[in-house]
Amino acid sequence: MDYFESAEKAKYKSGTTIVGLVGKDFVVLGSDKKGTMGNVAYDLNAQKLYTLNDHIGIGLAGSLGDAQQVIRLLKAEIRLYETERDKVMSTKAVATFLSNYLNANRYYPYFAGFIMAGFNSKPEIYSTDVVGGFGKVYDFTSIGSGSEFAMGVLERGYTENISKADGIELVVDAIKASRKRDVFSGGERIDIMVITKNGIEELSK
Repeated sequence: MDYFESAEKAKYKSGTTIVGLVGKDFVVLGSDKKGTMGNVAYDLNAQKLYTLNDHIGIGLAGSLGDAQQVIRLLKAEIRLYETERDKVMSTKAVATFLSNYLNANRYYPYFAGFIMAGFNSKPEIYSTDVVGGFGKVYDFTSIGSGSEFAMGVLERGYTENISKADGIELVVDAIKASRKRDVFSGGERIDIMVITKNGIEELSK
């Protein structure tokens, strides 16, 4: 079994739904709260959204240990960059670093995918896979075992000029759809992270 096949199996074994949406002057990240181990729901209040600094957040899917290791590395690199240069590290720069790091470890990959969202001069979202492939998201995206169900809701509800309130509700509806139909997505509530020029606001619904 090659690592691409292993990564795909790991994604579905771990189970999750992470959603990202880009608005005119904001980005929204959302996640379910169920942590699974095979067919066991071992945690109904799992954290899947993390802040990297005061204007960048990240959502994870896949192996929790691998993802947390990557997030610790990103936080350290951001602190080092901003201390040495005395300026804020951009969302694109952090996403590029993440992509390069994952690709450099492609023969012993981290079994985790990420959606990174931030606001510098404008709202941005980037999505990465286990071997460092990454791309900019211009509207919405979803990763994890429930992503197929979430994407259908996002396709129907997204508009180019969607308001922040409607964007939050659409992300919530997308995760609700995955919680209903994907047995590996669920938990006690839904976590939401909204990022604007004023910083990060974390919500639970």
